[in-house]
Amino acid sequence: MNIIVTNPDGIIVTSLFSTTPRQSTVLLLLFVSISFLLVIIDRSPVHLEKRAPAVAITEQSLAFYEGTLSGSLGGPYAYRVLVPYGISVFHALLPFAPVLVIDGIIKFFLLILCQWGLYRYLCLFFPRSAALFGVLYADILISFTLSSIAGPSITETADILNMVFFIAAFYALHQRSLPLLLITLFVATWNRETILAILPMIIIDDIRRKERPIRSIAAMVVVLSAYVVIRLIIPASQGAWFTFTGLVKNIPFLSPEHTMNALMGNIHVALLLLPLIVLSLVGFRRKPVFLQNAMAIVPLFIVAHYLVGVIIETRLWMPLFIILIPLSLITILESLERPSSNTPS
Repeated sequence: MNIIVTNPDGIIVTSLFSTTPRQSTVLLLLFVSISFLLVIIDRSPVHLEKRAPAVAITEQSLAFYEGTLSGSLGGPYAYRVLVPYGISVFHALLPFAPVLVIDGIIKFFLLILCQWGLYRYLCLFFPRSAALFGVLYADILISFTLSSIAGPSITETADILNMVFFIAAFYALHQRSLPLLLITLFVATWNRETILAILPMIIIDDIRRKERPIRSIAAMVVVLSAYVVIRLIIPASQGAWFTFTGLVKNIPFLSPEHTMNALMGNIHVALLLLPLIVLSLVGFRRKPVFLQNAMAIVPLFIVAHYLVGVIIETRLWMPLFIILIPLSLITILESLERPSSNTPS
């Protein structure tokens, strides 16, 4: 079986894996049911408030939303506006609906979109069955990442939307659709600034193709424009900006107070990412150039989050799934197809 159906540049060369209406219906039913279950699991800690009223899960869940709308949050949080303002619009239209219920509904549809988009993206490289396996693997990883915060969090909804934007950007890059890429980058910057991580891949891709850097320059201009515009529209308080104070929470033994949490954070990251990274690096040179270029994002992303993030918040690693799952999936499928030495003759 031919696993990869792209040319050496990673561009699709066959429409073998187009989806029929019946197949789309079956997939949609599957993705809807999984999304519904993920939302229920995410909301389950809220029930603790009924047993122990002192547990303020709802209050914590609304902190990002209320802080963004009130302007009390400093940068960069004040500029991550898409989800909080989107919920605010729906809440104005449906004032009887609690904010967290609206957030759960938005999260539900974003999870469906995330699964469907990832499936379509993986179908650029794999047969339908393998692409579906990749999506289900991503579902397991997403369910783990959502456990880093107790209860439903509007911040998590922004992270799921961030993954949707990364999928759209990778798809646009692969299909060489510059308009889709630029629109995605502009809008995504108003959700989370981590979309900046895709710029090195665009530059590397242009260099390896020996093309004029028009696409790279356009992408940088669009992201910078979105970055500046949102800061002109919304004045933030002087609160927290990117600092290196999180280093003691990420690197063990820098601070006795945080060493245990730092160790646990590194264990979580290792369990989440290390198997994917190892599988991705096996036979790396034989894998599509497009996916090789994407891999350049991984070390930069990891270093950046160790410096200015909190690594135990595993939801922050979701964009890397889009890079590591197809690379590791190639290794998995190739190993399964290789004849076993103890196969009976």
